[in-house]
Formats: sequence, C-alpha cells, structure tokens
Amino acid sequence: MTEREHDDSTSRRNAIERIARWVLAIAGGAVTVPYLFLPKLRSASVLRIENPELRVRPFLLTSTNDGNIIVFRDDAGEQPSYTALSLRCSHANCTVRYIHDESKFVCPCHGGAFRKDGSVLQAPPKEPLQSIPVIQSGDGSLYLRID
Repeated sequence: MTEREHDDSTSRRNAIERIARWVLAIAGGAVTVPYLFLPKLRSASVLRIENPELRVRPFLLTSTNDGNIIVFRDDAGEQPSYTALSLRCSHANCTVRYIHDESKFVCPCHGGAFRKDGSVLQAPPKEPLQSIPVIQSGDGSLYLRID
C-alpha cells in the first residue's frame, strides 16, 4: 500500500467515524431532550358515564381522582349533544360552583366567573375552564377522556 492510498483510507475512515459520532449524538439528543425540557406525559384515563340520569336532568356532576367534572346535555339539535368541563378554576385551582339559574360558574376563592361553555366571564381568571372530550357510544353511554 502506498503512502497516498494509506492517507486516503485513513481520511475516509476518519470521516466515517465523525459522521457516526454525529449521528449517535443527534439520536441520543432526540431521545434525551424531551425528558429534560417537556413536562412528564401522563396517560389519559377514560371515565364511563351511563346516560339515564342525563336523559332526565340537563347536567350531571361527577368526581374523578383529578377533581370534579360537570357534563351538560344540549337538546338543540336532532340528537342530544354533551359537553364536559373540569370544575377546577384555571386561576387558583379552587373548585368552582355552577349556578344553574344564571348558567354560570363562580369561583369562591377570588370571585372569578365562567360562562356555561367554560369561557371567562369575570376576572381574575385569564384561561377558560378545561374542556373534556366526550364520546357517546351506541348504547347511550358517555366516555370522557381525562388527561
């Protein structure tokens, strides 16, 4: 092997080693960075609600490990639709109270208020109540995805 062939093979080997190191560094970073900078991801749980009570009443209160939830029935369309909201205030994490006659939620901690759809009605909250996805099954049961 001549000196030139030896230099060419060494420089190729060095280039391949450098590329391999970069690929490993990028792959390691892609796996590590989310754990360092993103909040811990929890798996969502699903809450099943059998529907008979909501056929009679316009809303239903229920509890989970993460707090209380209200589910509303809306009969405006051909089929009833359902909306679910967390009863945890977006400002201070206090449990809000629903006032049915006024169609609003009131926070006892700082006097904030929310409309029936969860949007802010009165400060200090700046964010709406958390909306919870609702899926209605063929048997009439409701499934709420709790994140």
